[in-house]
Amino acid sequence: MKKKIPSLVELPLILAKIAGVGVIFQCIFLNLLFAEPVSAQNIYTVEIHLVVKDNTLKQIFTIIEGSTGFSFTYSSRKIKLDQQIDVRDDHKNLGALLDYIARETGLVFRQMNENILVKENEKGPCVEWNGERKNY
Repeated sequence: MKKKIPSLVELPLILAKIAGVGVIFQCIFLNLLFAEPVSAQNIYTVEIHLVVKDNTLKQIFTIIEGSTGFSFTYSSRKIKLDQQIDVRDDHKNLGALLDYIARETGLVFRQMNENILVKENEKGPCVEWNGERKNY
């Protein structure tokens, strides 16, 4: 079987298609090259005003999730979500509120983008943000 040799009219069309595909790939990879990493908001810059009395930890997490856009991740087998907590409105931001809850409950809060990981802490209550640990 003989291979068909493109004519002088077909050759520029084939080359144009190949060049077009090359330009598309270059645009895609150029965007990836200049893409900046996305970082979440710092919990210490998110304002929240919360006053609750005798609410459970789970109820407080639900209120915070609804008003801030952050979500909490925890193991309901390890974290006592029925703990009663009183929160006064003297916390200026979400980080300060979580600091207070950490001191009251002995939990650890760790921010990972828009998610806040909650776990028990054997070393004492603390809040972790951006790799830094704040012990109480």
